Order: sequence, then C-alpha cells, then structure tokens
Amino acid sequence: MNLLLVVFALCAQATPGFPQAPRGGLGRAFALDGPRLERGDCVPAPLRARVADVLSSAPPVAPGTAKQLAAPPLLPFFPIGGSISGDCFLGGYVDTDPAPDSFRNFSCHDFTYDGHRGHDAALRSFAQQALGVPVFAVRDGTVAFAQDGFPDENLFPGADDGNYVVLDHGDGTASLYFHLKSGSVAFTSGATVRAGEQLGLAASSGYSFGPHLHFEVQQAGQASEPFAGACSGPESGWARQEALVLDTRLLGFGVTTTDLSTVPGLPHPWPASAQIAVTERDQYIWAQGVNLPPDSVYRFRFLRPDGSLEWETPEWPLLNDEWWRTFGVWFWFSIPAMSTAPGTWTIQLEFNGEQHVSAPVDVVPVVDPGFNRPPAPITAALDPPVPGPGQVVFCRVAAPLPIEDPDFDLVSFRYEWTVNAQVVRDATVAGHADALPGHLLALGDSVSCTVTASDGQLLGTPVVAGAVVAPQGFTNVGHGKSAQWDVPFLEGSGTLAPLSPGGLSLSQARPAATALLFLGVTPGWLPLKGGTLVPDPILLTVFLVTDAEGGIELGFLWPGSLPPGVNFYLQTWIADPDAPAGASASNGIRGTTS
Repeated sequence: MNLLLVVFALCAQATPGFPQAPRGGLGRAFALDGPRLERGDCVPAPLRARVADVLSSAPPVAPGTAKQLAAPPLLPFFPIGGSISGDCFLGGYVDTDPAPDSFRNFSCHDFTYDGHRGHDAALRSFAQQALGVPVFAVRDGTVAFAQDGFPDENLFPGADDGNYVVLDHGDGTASLYFHLKSGSVAFTSGATVRAGEQLGLAASSGYSFGPHLHFEVQQAGQASEPFAGACSGPESGWARQEALVLDTRLLGFGVTTTDLSTVPGLPHPWPASAQIAVTERDQYIWAQGVNLPPDSVYRFRFLRPDGSLEWETPEWPLLNDEWWRTFGVWFWFSIPAMSTAPGTWTIQLEFNGEQHVSAPVDVVPVVDPGFNRPPAPITAALDPPVPGPGQVVFCRVAAPLPIEDPDFDLVSFRYEWTVNAQVVRDATVAGHADALPGHLLALGDSVSCTVTASDGQLLGTPVVAGAVVAPQGFTNVGHGKSAQWDVPFLEGSGTLAPLSPGGLSLSQARPAATALLFLGVTPGWLPLKGGTLVPDPILLTVFLVTDAEGGIELGFLWPGSLPPGVNFYLQTWIADPDAPAGASASNGIRGTTS
C-alpha cells in the first residue's frame, strides 16, 4: 500500500507565459487507517485478561435472564455523541476471520484489523477530541472497572492501558469503552449507570493510533459482532443496524497559505485561512474523507469572483493502489490571477468525476486578522422524534460537512436539554449528537433540546427540537435478516389509541423488490430461510413493492373498536438475490393498543 505520496508541481498550460500560468498538484495523499495487519487488537491481551477476571468475579445472574438466551438484548444505539456515518466514522469492525494474519469484517470487506474484537468510531482530528465528543452507556449497568488519568493523544501503542470503562449489565453481557480522554471518566468501579448517561469523552489513550472510541460487546465473556452480514451472523443485534456506507464522502476541507509540508499531518488538525492576501501566491488545499476506491483521480476548478472559469486541471491520479477506508490529502497551487482579481473566488474539487466541494475563498488586498463569520446554519431533530417513557433520546444535528464554517473554523455545539422547562443537561462538545438518559423522561413530560453552534468567537442561530413523551404503540423485537450486509428496518409510529393516526415505514431494503408484510397476534420465532419468522400463525399477508430507495411508507387511522392492551406482530420479508436463500427480512415489531 502506498501510504505516503509526494508529487509536487504537476504543471499545466505550457505556454510562452508559463511563469504566469496556473500550476500545482498533489502534495501528499495517505490512508489514515495505516498498516492494519500489523496492528492487531487495540485492546492488548493482558488488559483483556484483567477485564475478564473482573467480570468473572461478578455475582451470578438469576435464572431465566438474558444469560440463558441465544443472543444478548438488542443494542438501542451506537454510544457516541456523533453520527457514525457523518462527523464520526465507523472504520473498524470485529474481525470475523479466525485465521491468523487474515481479517475481514461482517460485510466481507477488510474494514478491520487482525484479531480486532470491537468497533472503532473515529473522530476527525485531535481538534474534535480537545472540544470533546461524549461516550454514553448503551444500557443500564454496573461499572466493573474504570481507569483514568493516562495520556490521551497517542499515535503509537502506549505503555499503559489508557482510560476506559467496562459495564457489567447483570445478565451475562458486558460493554467496553476504550481510549477515553484523560480526566473525562465520569464513574468509578462499583457505580450504577443508567442507559444514556455520559461515561467519558472519546480520545486516543492506551493502545491507540488516533482519536476514536473502541466499543465492544461481550456475551458470557466472549466478544460478539452485532452487525449482521455475509461474513457474520444473518440476524442483527442492533435495534437498527446502520447501513454500510461505501460512497466517497469528505468530512473536512480547508484552504490555507501555510505550507502543509511543514506541519504535522492528521490526526493533528491542519490549519485554515479565512482570507488570502493578493500577495500570497501559493495556496494549500486539504481534504479529509472516507471510501476512496483504488486508482482514484481528482480534478480542481478555480472560478473567478464573476463566476467565470480561470483554470480547470485535467483528471490527475491520486496514486492509491488500494481502497482507502479513511484518507487525508493536500494539494499545492499557485493561481496568478488571484493576485490581480480580489474578491470571492470559488474552488471546486472532484474525486472520480463527482464534485464534493464548492468552497468560497476570499482574496483581499490586506488580510484582516479580526475577520470572522458565524458557523453555517444547522438543523436539529430528536431521535426518536417522539420518545417514550424511560427511552434514551438523542438530539442529532445536521451540519453541512465538509465545511461547517465559511472560514473553515472548528465548530462546537452547545446542547441545552430541558424537561418540563427545567435544564437537566448542558453540554458543549464537538459532536453532531448528544443524548439524554431515559430515566429522566416520564409519560407526558415535555422534552426540548436547544443547539447553538459556535466557532469560538461567533454563535450561530439557535435551533430547537422538542416533543412530548408519549406511549409507544410499537416495540422493536429484532430478528432482522441481512442481505449482503444491510438489514431492512421496519418501524411503526403512533400510539394505537382509538381513531389515532399512525404509520409503518420500511427502509434499507432492496430497491424495486417484492415484499410481503406479515401480521399475526402471537410471536412464533420460527426458522425460515436462514432467519426468523416473527409472527405465527400469520393472519394477514400484504403484497408490496419497495421504491427506488428500498423503502415503503404506509399510513393508517387506527380503528376505534379494539380494546387497550391487545398485542400483534408485524414483519416484512423481501425477495433479494443477494441474501441467503434469496430473501432478507426486517426486524419484527410488536404493536400494543392503548
């Protein structure tokens, strides 16, 4: 794998006026996940042994609890304060290949490390780590072991085990949270923790190569892989399994006059300039992203303030000979016309024919050190939109990656939570999400999250998301069956009270495929085509077809003739040649009338 490529001064426009012609090209491109075969598990064997000793000494669980079940309870969310397909990135999964010196993840890609037993959610840089990205308890539990106070900006294996929390859930399952920020661990051994409470902040302590959370689930002392796919189990252990994202996306972008060959590279943050003086002939442009296919190409366009094209490069190679799951790249350019045409220029960047950035760059006669603009506008939404009593609720921000701020500044977000107009949590962090523990929410409570973005100097316009805690008509009972790697997701909305509105929504299924919606009043848990048929006996079958995005939306008005407390079960099966036995299945959901 080519991890370091230095290709300076690729030139264009070889005319008699060449010294005044635009020129530039690739400075450095590299994979951030590095040499994965040599890394192995980021939780060393001696540390695992100590954790196992602590967990094995816990009191035995009562008969009939989840320890006797074939699978642990569904995981309700990934426990980090961000989007794992957005500002954070899930780059490493459990290694499902038992052979030594060989590795693969649940989807049969190599998005893991040899012997890796958890899931690595990476931060974009140490800058986000410094502001803080919270880590939350995925379920109620007792702290079996907690450690704090060790260095947290490691780029190589540390001499210590770092900062971490291990939760014993009291039913034969445990969850592990490694590489936390020094001074951030919020609980000590023996403490009781509720789902959604903040355990600490993600960082790079211990055996770590960059800022990330290593999250791991264990059952009966063995690490498990909750993601369902062709190279793991057919049924997902998540309440909702996130779709595997393989498209090229950028998480960060910036323009600077600082020579990037003179500063540390990622995960140390790269500098950026809000303005460029006309006397600055050289600009350095950087980008950070995910999913770069082998033999990728790039193209730049430089547009004048009037919108006309000043220069367009050819498609030049990035010279990556393998798939780069996460990557960083920077370029050097000299555009002489910028010295004679001040104003707002536009820089556009393409990878493999797709435009990913169209960034305004202010070129001025003299740089104003105090120049600054507020962060870009954001929106916020609760997840779930209408929480139920005792349910952990997230407040999720939609911010315009890769440019959250028009000056390329680092942006933080203040999350102010209220329940019945009383502030119950106030956190300023770098992540695009924050969580509120479910035990703070009772039926009829009014919950609200106000989010304000900041670049450290100016505040953005606050946005508010809110809801009233309501009875939940539907409960996820799991048993979704994967196709190649994605698991169709079925959810219901509405209280199922007489004459109340509601709906069913299917997502992440095969597009334009035949689907069967099954309904029954009892769960059968019957084996079917390598999965589990939830309703049995089936009292009603509805024939449907998924749309171009693999979804189905159905609305209804619940009848007024059914008494409260009646249960029924729904599940969707989809014809899918990529799935075992030619069919995938959604999770089952239980409806309960009110």
